[in-house]
Amino acid sequence: MQFSQGKLLISVDRFRTGQPEQLAAARLNANGSADTGFGDLGVASATLPNAGGEALAVQDDGRIVVAGLARPGSVDQFGVVRLLSA
Repeated sequence: MQFSQGKLLISVDRFRTGQPEQLAAARLNANGSADTGFGDLGVASATLPNAGGEALAVQDDGRIVVAGLARPGSVDQFGVVRLLSA
C-alpha cells in the first residue's frame, strides 16, 4: 500500500523476534530500504499469540490496522490489531 512521502506499507506474515509469532506491519522507503523512523527499525508489531498478518488498512486518522489469523490456543481465530503510532 502506497503511504505518505512515497513510502510503502506492507503487512507481515509471521513476524518473529522470538516466540510467539506476531501481527506486524513494515514500512519501506521509496528505494526499498527499511524506514527506521517507523516502529522498531521499520517494523511495528503487536503481541498476539501465534499470529500472522494477511491484510492491512490505513484509517482516515493515519492509524494502521493489521488483520490475519491468530492461534492463542489450539484453534485458529481471526485477529486484528490497530497500531497506535504511524
